[in-house]
Amino acid sequence: MTDRGRPHDRRRDQPASPLTEREAQVLASARADRPIREVAQELYLSPGTVRNYLVTVTHKLRAGTRAEAYRRAQERGWI
Repeated sequence: MTDRGRPHDRRRDQPASPLTEREAQVLASARADRPIREVAQELYLSPGTVRNYLVTVTHKLRAGTRAEAYRRAQERGWI
């Protein structure tokens, strides 16, 4: 609770997402273990485009793996 008696909204304390809407969508769809080909079909993208998005996202989130990027984005409420 805040000092004014309202629940504290932790989302306001989180920094804005560095991910574009499409990057977040691809990461959410890809999760940690989903095949890239399956993600590509679902989102109407080529597998190469999905790979490019995932590389960009892992760099933006300073993650070593797709699973780590997914976890970080999910913890921060970005996906």
